[in-house]
Amino acid sequence: MTQALCFNCGSYKFGAFSSCEDCGTDASNSQDTSIALTDHFLSWEQLDVYADIRKRIKVLEPDPEVGHWAFVYYLANPPENLLEAQIPKRFESLISVILKQLKDPVFGAEEIYARKLEIERKNHQ
Repeated sequence: MTQALCFNCGSYKFGAFSSCEDCGTDASNSQDTSIALTDHFLSWEQLDVYADIRKRIKVLEPDPEVGHWAFVYYLANPPENLLEAQIPKRFESLISVILKQLKDPVFGAEEIYARKLEIERKNHQ
């Protein structure tokens, strides 16, 4: 059976379309998205890298929706180009901060918090 990566937590699971045993999240609604992170299409080394990235995003961003879109953005843009995705505009600035912190862990949590406040203010206007 195919090994797949959970989009929510970065754990391995059996089958692209199964729920994750670790976090209980169901598979993506998109077949393409569900099979993108499987050992059918990627090497174990690549899957390990993506698992690590997803887990790090989850630590940096506790909001599951923002974390999901940050991971999708990471996979959909260079150098990965693994998926095609339309990222909701309201998350773009926050995602850029999260991804910058992935590359540079010293990049401050204060800036992430400030960006979240800015986005929340814009969403409530």
